[in-house]
Amino acid sequence: MLNPSSVEFLVLEALANIRRNRLMALAAVLTAGVSLAISAGFALTAIAVHRACEKLPQEFDMAVYVRRGTPPDRVSKLKETLAAMPGVASVTFISKERGWQEFKRSLGQDISMDDVLYNPALDSFKIRMSDPRMGRDLQNRIRSLPEVDDILWRQNEVRFFTGLARVVGIAGAVATVVLFLGSAFIIGNTIRLGIYARRREVSIMRLVGARPSFIRFPFLLEGMLLAGAGAVLALLLIRLAGAYLEALTGDLQSITRFLDSGVAPWQLAVLLMAAGLGLGALSSYLSIRRYLKESSLEAAAQ
Repeated sequence: MLNPSSVEFLVLEALANIRRNRLMALAAVLTAGVSLAISAGFALTAIAVHRACEKLPQEFDMAVYVRRGTPPDRVSKLKETLAAMPGVASVTFISKERGWQEFKRSLGQDISMDDVLYNPALDSFKIRMSDPRMGRDLQNRIRSLPEVDDILWRQNEVRFFTGLARVVGIAGAVATVVLFLGSAFIIGNTIRLGIYARRREVSIMRLVGARPSFIRFPFLLEGMLLAGAGAVLALLLIRLAGAYLEALTGDLQSITRFLDSGVAPWQLAVLLMAAGLGLGALSSYLSIRRYLKESSLEAAAQ
């Protein structure tokens, strides 16, 4: 165990090493910052796209048309039956008069329907589903009801966006892990260069009988400080990129709201700092462990 005086000495040593190797420390901070910013940016984008793809199928309502001549009491009973089905979030009744008016409005001024002497529309229900993945089963159950004339549901579009959400989620997770490991590799090499530059100090500490934990601690702390500073830089880069995109989109606020990752700023800050400290500690530990192992093999060979 390290006593308090040893910890204080090693902390001061880590800070002194950073001051002595300003350029290398700056390179490590920039590398960590850019790597973490790219990883976090890609992860946030993947989460936002995944959430958007999950929300899109919910916008595709199912239209259930009532068979012509169905009595009003049967129509009311049908609404209760539809609302009680699993996977149904809401049911809205649209009378044939309202449906006909909406249809004529959708045609615009170019096409006149004044010559049509009767209303060809049917009473219908607009169904909002709680889980679009249950749409096919729901459609089959509704189709078996005697009061139902027809069902309109964009099944292919729902299937496409549901599948896309799954693919984006998996691809985003894999890409984020790959980028994080790449960041660890780059930062680890930067720390290893710092260890190599101070190999005489490490050799002297080993000659005087310093424990491996005593040798590792300054490098671990140094890596955590550099990666932590990189996490702060990454947060600033993400904020700047977010402000730039917000100014660039301008009137496209509906799109930016739709492509929302759901991650609060404080959550992003905590995650980035934890990732930075963990990344610095892991990279430094692996680098110094590898160096000590290689130097031990060289000493044994001599």
